[in-house]
Amino acid sequence: MSDLLTCFPSITVSISNPKYRKELTDNLNSELDADSFKTGCKNDIDVVSRDRKLTLKNLILIIMNFKTSIQRELDSFFKSVSNKDFNIREVTKGAFSQARLKLNPWGFQRLNQVAVESFYQEAHYHTWHGFRVLAVDGTRLNLPNHKSIVEAFGSHVIGPTLSVTKSLALGSLRCTQ
Repeated sequence: MSDLLTCFPSITVSISNPKYRKELTDNLNSELDADSFKTGCKNDIDVVSRDRKLTLKNLILIIMNFKTSIQRELDSFFKSVSNKDFNIREVTKGAFSQARLKLNPWGFQRLNQVAVESFYQEAHYHTWHGFRVLAVDGTRLNLPNHKSIVEAFGSHVIGPTLSVTKSLALGSLRCTQ
């Protein structure tokens, strides 16, 4: 087990490396601003085509940084973007939900691909028995309650009284050479 843990410090050092962080940020910003990316993210011809407060870039950044309730995140995001001392509701959670429905998941897959490519261009990483460790087994993910997710992953009854129905996914260990 100690051999497995030796690969994590190098990854942490690479992520905290200021040069890597700047290059990653520049690559992601460049991708977010590319017309081909904007076109690929649209499920609907009208999505984010007008001059809106909830632009495609803002929508993706908000989704990627969720920590609390939707409206609290929206208010906090627009407060920090506008450099104001107080919150003014600029986007409602209903508007956010409508915009999110028009967003093609391909955009997140593409951003992940850009991040991975940036990491492996700059990062110095160790291996464990010749393999790169990409994830560790034992992670359980609570998935959103949506009919397409329930169809794909099913649902499970959980809780002490078996009264809560959730869709779950399990993470697993994957090593590549």
